[in-house]
Amino acid sequence: MQKILSIILNDSKYSKLIANRHDLVFASSTISTFFNFLLVVIKFIIGFTYHSVWLLGFGSYYLVMLISRIWLSYRYLKLRNQQTLDSLHFKQSEFFIGGILFSVVGLSFSTLGFYMYQNIFTQKFNNNVTYLIALIGFSKLIGAIVGLIKSRNYQNPIITLFKTFDLASGLVSITLTQYAILSMQKSPETNYATGLFGVAIGLFIFLIGIGFIIKSQTRS
Repeated sequence: MQKILSIILNDSKYSKLIANRHDLVFASSTISTFFNFLLVVIKFIIGFTYHSVWLLGFGSYYLVMLISRIWLSYRYLKLRNQQTLDSLHFKQSEFFIGGILFSVVGLSFSTLGFYMYQNIFTQKFNNNVTYLIALIGFSKLIGAIVGLIKSRNYQNPIITLFKTFDLASGLVSITLTQYAILSMQKSPETNYATGLFGVAIGLFIFLIGIGFIIKSQTRS
């Protein structure tokens, strides 16, 4: 993705923006944010059209995720000069704000998992769709883990937060994968098992957010 962006944006009016590795990773994350926006719109349109609580619930979660990513994009573009990015105060403040955003995202998904546990959501998938969901879910999770590990080389809190949000998205995709597989197998415990797993994933994301907040207070 980064190599393709580098070729496309070379010698263009955006060349000043894509001036270093940080900007290139940011551009890649911006594309993810755009697709996140499309996902929110599609889920809400289809959800309202077919009165699907399932789609409206996931649409609401992705809306929270979208707002968080837009905020990070705004902060990066506003404070992207090297002197600011290297300052301790900048790193502490961004980890603090990012921790709050991450905590909200985690609580949102835990709430969604609780509603799944209460059997409010009902959605069926055929075999082909289930396999596609599983492929996308595991691909997103593996890609997010690799991206998060690489982000440590950039020493930039916003890049780290972007990649950690990708990890959260991957974990949510795994939850959806579990639901699709259990639904395909007509398991009577589909909502119960997936709901509990969703609550656990949401709490894990929430704890990551708390970890960022603590990190913002102790980083030296």
